[in-house]
Amino acid sequence: MDITQRITGIVSLLAIKSSSNETKLANFERQMEGIATQETSLTYADKLKLRLPPKSAPCPVPTEARVPRPCVIAYPTTERLADYATSSATKQALMKAIKPSDEGFQIVGVKKTSKAGVVLRVANERQLKKLESVDAIKSVGLRLEKPKGRRPRIIVKDVPGSMEDRAFLTALYRQNIKDELKLSENDFIKSTKIVRHRKLENGRQWIGLELEAAVRKHLANTKDKLYIDWATCRFIDDIEVVRCLNCQQFGHVQKFCTIKTPTCANCAAAHETRACPDKDTPDFKPTCAQCKRFKKPSDHRCGSYDCATYKLKLEQLILNTNY
Repeated sequence: MDITQRITGIVSLLAIKSSSNETKLANFERQMEGIATQETSLTYADKLKLRLPPKSAPCPVPTEARVPRPCVIAYPTTERLADYATSSATKQALMKAIKPSDEGFQIVGVKKTSKAGVVLRVANERQLKKLESVDAIKSVGLRLEKPKGRRPRIIVKDVPGSMEDRAFLTALYRQNIKDELKLSENDFIKSTKIVRHRKLENGRQWIGLELEAAVRKHLANTKDKLYIDWATCRFIDDIEVVRCLNCQQFGHVQKFCTIKTPTCANCAAAHETRACPDKDTPDFKPTCAQCKRFKKPSDHRCGSYDCATYKLKLEQLILNTNY
């Protein structure tokens, strides 16, 4: 198996989650260093989108990398916001306006999104242009908008725990970006968003950033570590897939879950995970609720690194990020 096949085969496997233990991170770094010594060179984008599994994992069967399908989002027009207050209402109106079997549309997927929107994924760009020309969509009070894509995120580790956000951003710019990119300090701070913190017991913290693609690319290509005041900080791409601990579905957290009946992460039954009566029995066999729902192999817990649904969501997250 040549190096290209090896890397391509890894595309659908899980990435190292931002909160993974250091053993997995070390395995990842060792394997990346090994690949760097090969004669075949890889771009950083290749390394980003093709994550390596832990060292103990079996070598995967080579598969062809997925290409994101073209998509568009249907939103209610300003005049019809009251009529389409939810994504379900928008979806119903959209399905009445479009008849795929009559008009030859090749719809790959339909997904609800925020602001009463509905994502339509189609087979190719030609289908997308055809969809945008349908007058019936406008006549029912809907407008189509191309998604902007997700901005890249990174996690900066080992930041002094007492450092405030503004001081952190200032140090990040002045010690790692200034005079290296044509970007002013004010523009950098305005365009960079701190999305989360994680305080550690050793007096350090992790800071999650959402930043411009050009800045992330510069840091990834030129820095092994970041200098923050007197600290030398590690950093990694933040590609964590969010999963609800109540319903076990991906894309939201328990705080915002609207489903009242819980789903067990161990056996997929309708009870809380911590109250699972079977998990400690000798003959217990786990069942993943999400893989069962999508008719995939489900002989594992929800949240397992072997979860096919998780791998798919992770791959979609990477492909939908504007690196």
